[in-house]
Amino acid sequence: MASTDSLPRGTGLRVHGFQLRLLRWWSRHLLTLNLTLCAASWLLYGGLELRGYGEEYLARTRDLWLTQGWPSVPGLENVLLPATAAAFARGWQALGLEFTQTTFIIVAAVPYVLFIYGLTLYLKRPGGGRLLALAAAITLYTSGMIPYMTSWGGSVDGLTYLAMLPVFIWPGSLAVFTGSAVLHGLNHYAGLIALVLLAFVWHTLRALDHHDAGAAVRYWLRSFASRAMVGGGVLIAFIWFWEARYPDAATVRQLIIAEKWAQPGALLLEVAGPFPWTLLSTLKLAVIPVVAVMVAPQRWRALRAAVLAVPFIAAAAFTLVFVDVTRTATMLIIPAWLTMIGALRGDIGLPPVSRRRGRRLVVAAALGNLLIPNYYVNDGSVHVPASNAIHALIAMVFGG
Repeated sequence: MASTDSLPRGTGLRVHGFQLRLLRWWSRHLLTLNLTLCAASWLLYGGLELRGYGEEYLARTRDLWLTQGWPSVPGLENVLLPATAAAFARGWQALGLEFTQTTFIIVAAVPYVLFIYGLTLYLKRPGGGRLLALAAAITLYTSGMIPYMTSWGGSVDGLTYLAMLPVFIWPGSLAVFTGSAVLHGLNHYAGLIALVLLAFVWHTLRALDHHDAGAAVRYWLRSFASRAMVGGGVLIAFIWFWEARYPDAATVRQLIIAEKWAQPGALLLEVAGPFPWTLLSTLKLAVIPVVAVMVAPQRWRALRAAVLAVPFIAAAAFTLVFVDVTRTATMLIIPAWLTMIGALRGDIGLPPVSRRRGRRLVVAAALGNLLIPNYYVNDGSVHVPASNAIHALIAMVFGG
């Protein structure tokens, strides 16, 4: 399949003069683009403080299996980041360097960067093109995952997204899916749910590409049903292991959910009130190309739209359970966005005209995202992460 790097004819994007040269330059220097976006994100929204369960994860780099009589916390099963950081710490200290809190925060943030850059490298290949890769990088660096990368030190989500990338690159490999599912089980159960959602949306839409109903059903059973069983089996196995070994942790988690639902009316108001802002905080304007693919004129359009809507429904449902709603919603909506990107590459059936329009919308939405500040919704409130660098600069200039 031919790459669509030519501007503007190859993409439908109508830009001229300086804008055209700028887009071409950035699309040909994807590493520089990624590093620039990463640096800008840290400059505008960055802090180096541990948030959430970051302190527990850092402490577990020194006591991975909780041999020192730890208190029960509901993040006990999220062992992949502490294990990865512990392995890095050993190598780091072998070089005579100190493994500090700041080092741990950087180690936790690196997987976000690897995920975004790895995705852009894949998308620039034939079928995608450099401009689609550019738009994907900008979209993700302006998405709801970035406030957690830059201001929630010690977040496990970077590993969640990175473990999802091989499944997007090799969607037909059950072995890759199984390996990814195990990594998600070690890292965070919500990531495993997101992985199953990705498999569901991707393979259901691929099944609908078949003109023969029998072939479609056989493909769906062969592809998604097997992955659903693997994902469900991995989830059940990990839940059983951790609850059998540390039963108090499950009790703490249940108490948190019970407390959250102690006043159902207040909870529904808390979640439903800011939900439009929650939805916008996940992908911002990049939701528009997903909707465009939903309504694209093709066979089984209504059913395809319903399938692509499932991650959004799941995100809305899980905001009733989790406090960090932007974080959870982003994680569960990303599968719909990745599937849309796959459709624009030609991996999933989409009429050529709709594909060209979709590419144009992806680029336009990505550029529009640059004008919207990154923010997140927690506990029914909207938060814009503060910039430690800007605060330090103001203090240096004006004192205080």
